[in-house]
Amino acid sequence: MAFAVRKLKHRPWPVTVTLQSANADGDIVETEHKFIGHFAPFSEKEYKALVEALKAPVPVAEQPTTNDQVAAELAIADVLERNAKLFSRVLVGWEKVEDESGQPLPYSHDELHAMVTGPDGLAISNGFGRAISEIRFGGAAAKNLNTSVEPGQKSGAAEAATSSPQT
Repeated sequence: MAFAVRKLKHRPWPVTVTLQSANADGDIVETEHKFIGHFAPFSEKEYKALVEALKAPVPVAEQPTTNDQVAAELAIADVLERNAKLFSRVLVGWEKVEDESGQPLPYSHDELHAMVTGPDGLAISNGFGRAISEIRFGGAAAKNLNTSVEPGQKSGAAEAATSSPQT
């Protein structure tokens, strides 16, 4: 089968948001919420330019010495605000997003902004960020993949022999 070049108007992609709450016993409970984001097609060059354009300038007198320090010094509210701007430039719609009464919530930049900068903004930002990374780098990470032998186990007989020293 030949490869056909796609001309996408949007790319539907799953977004998973994990929210935490405490139950009556005080135990933390995580719930996964999944929906479909409609992402505008973008190249890596376009995405990098967008991220660069949204970086807040730091006054010369306050400039730290490493990028890690810049990230650490941004207030969380500023990060969420920047995320809302970024996501509104790459997201063009969604499916399976509902309001508190269970009614479909139409996509709008205002709704997206309220979600990303609201009480669950960090979790929502994490979900969108993970989806964008999956789009950029070629797909969702494999879940429950045993990449190495657990302590006390032996390698399977079907594994190829290597020249690596044994540990």
